[in-house]
Amino acid sequence: MESLLNIIKRSTTRFLRYDFSDNEKAVLAEEMARKVTEAEDLDDQKKAVTSEYTAKINTAQAEAQSKAKKLTSGFEMRQVDCEESLDYDKKEVNVQRLDNFEIIEKRTMTNLELQQSLDLKETDN
Repeated sequence: MESLLNIIKRSTTRFLRYDFSDNEKAVLAEEMARKVTEAEDLDDQKKAVTSEYTAKINTAQAEAQSKAKKLTSGFEMRQVDCEESLDYDKKEVNVQRLDNFEIIEKRTMTNLELQQSLDLKETDN
């Protein structure tokens, strides 16, 4: 007969297979579902932010391209205040820019322009 006095027991741990109980599996499934939903939500947020920044980048690039074209060409088309001068003696119309006073158009008056309006005032009798 062996003596129990020669047996020493000590605690230890080993990396071994552990089978989950049904209850543990249910808890894991619930946690997994929450994390899948969280990951999808975060991915949607990332897409929204990425989309927002993509739009901002596209806007900045378009503005830069527009300014580059202006710089390269040295001009842009815009509305400029002008003044028309109708010279009835010469029968011509001159159009002058008001920002730099350049004459941008000289032409002969049309038949309609040649007809001066009469300043008719009613007189009291």
